[in-house]
Amino acid sequence: MRQEEIKTPLLSLAGWAIMSLCLYRFWSYCHLTIFEVFDLGWLIQTGAHIATKGIPHSDIFSWTFANRSFTAYQWLAELCLYGLYKTGGLWLIGLTASFIAAFLYLLIMPAIWFRLGIRAPIVFGVACLILTPHFFNARPQLFSYFFLLLTVLVFEYGKSNKNRIFLLLPIFALWANLHSFFLVGLLITLIYLSFSFKEFGIWKSLLCGLLCITCVLLNPYGIGLFEYLKTFVDGSQFLDIREVLPSWTDPSATFWFIYLLLCWTALVCGRKKISKSGLFVCFILSVMALFVRRYQSIAVVVTWLYFGQGLSSFKWALMPTSDTRRPAIIACSIVALIFPCFAWLKNFPNQERANEVFYEKNEAVLDIYHQLQSTYSGFCDPASGSWLIAKCYLPVFIDTRYDMYPKTFCKSVVKILKADKSWKATLEAHQAKMILVRDEYPLQAKLEEDEEWFPVVDNGRLTIWISTQEIHSEKELSYLHLENSSLKQTLKDKGAADSGLESAKTRCRWYFKTSFKVDKALAREKIRMALTLLPKEKQLNHRLRELNDDTESVLSR
Repeated sequence: MRQEEIKTPLLSLAGWAIMSLCLYRFWSYCHLTIFEVFDLGWLIQTGAHIATKGIPHSDIFSWTFANRSFTAYQWLAELCLYGLYKTGGLWLIGLTASFIAAFLYLLIMPAIWFRLGIRAPIVFGVACLILTPHFFNARPQLFSYFFLLLTVLVFEYGKSNKNRIFLLLPIFALWANLHSFFLVGLLITLIYLSFSFKEFGIWKSLLCGLLCITCVLLNPYGIGLFEYLKTFVDGSQFLDIREVLPSWTDPSATFWFIYLLLCWTALVCGRKKISKSGLFVCFILSVMALFVRRYQSIAVVVTWLYFGQGLSSFKWALMPTSDTRRPAIIACSIVALIFPCFAWLKNFPNQERANEVFYEKNEAVLDIYHQLQSTYSGFCDPASGSWLIAKCYLPVFIDTRYDMYPKTFCKSVVKILKADKSWKATLEAHQAKMILVRDEYPLQAKLEEDEEWFPVVDNGRLTIWISTQEIHSEKELSYLHLENSSLKQTLKDKGAADSGLESAKTRCRWYFKTSFKVDKALAREKIRMALTLLPKEKQLNHRLRELNDDTESVLSR
């Protein structure tokens, strides 16, 4: 007895120590609720349209495909996001997403294993492996994580009362209006009903299955929702994006693969404690996640309970007494309530900081683009398009709703961003006279040496270019205070030096590179204009000497 009393505090300390690692990972991922969640812009504004005008049936954001059919299959989640945005902006959306992530990661999932008697160090040790950005992103999939867990729990803990399976009906009726992963829930339901029809009764299983399918039809599109979702798998959509690539191509998936290996080790060794339907569900979800990295997080959520059941077959994995289960769950509840609020307030003390992170400090460039938007039809990369939608700077060329635009059109956009040979012809076909592009794309480097496009403004992350057929001189931008003289003055202002310096550097690179493609008189003029911005730039001065020497040699002949 004395030995047991000594061991218990040590185990408790180990549990808290490893939990601190989970909290550290939570802290480091907290900003991902809104950072690089480009979909959030059009999700919010679609919700705004639904709240004021009803569910849209054609595109409301782009000028390229304004009349194309649009299916708001996440309409209820979009309405919720708009409600949060209207109440407290991006700050409140991020805080809410943090609470949801904490509720799932720091409370529900640990509580499931604690109820199975798993030791705290093991619970939080494995939890350290599973945290990914998908658990934080303020997107409708956050709803699906809870509904997937509920579906599994209804079947696993509903065996004592077989009528509990009918709790799935309201779940699916709500889920089908929130997120497309309800199809995964339907798949799990059909697997369970197929494997356990003798246990639940064949007629009850058939009735439950039919009613679940009926419930998902309670959406604004009815059976049409299934016809639309079919486009995600029939090859008609553009799916050349990271989240649908195989998991083995994901360099950040190392911890997930370790989790999967440990999970299947426990499932195989402890298979006597796991139902056949549960094992089959784990197999299906694991295969799905291996081939599509977006399913990594839902594979974790679905397999978590069965992983715990497998671990519970090992004595070394169990708590010494059942008395410690309830205190552990209470401790997790307290942490899940307090920590996300503390982490969010520390990282995002105000609305301005939330906007800065979401727009990645690009709001000033987006505002300039909006001022030019009424004059010039513009091309934008998908992420920038979603930022423009978030600010209601409409219409856009494209955004991250790849399911909305034709597959061939999306491919042509990718070719433009990669500066493919046909990029100019594609822009001309759409009569785009302005370009908004993030500096990371090859198109940015290509534009810096193209005489036909002039750099308006660059902050080091996002650049606006205008066709030189539309703007013949940088002086024409004086009304925006973006002509060379204003940029030169901006360089003296320390408060605005960052954006001014990047714009000056980009413009000077453009002057320098295009000086090789024009006659020498115009080339000298370009270099002189560049030197008004960066007079001490050695490469520019060297280029001007070359041009002057060439002129003198011609005159001497």
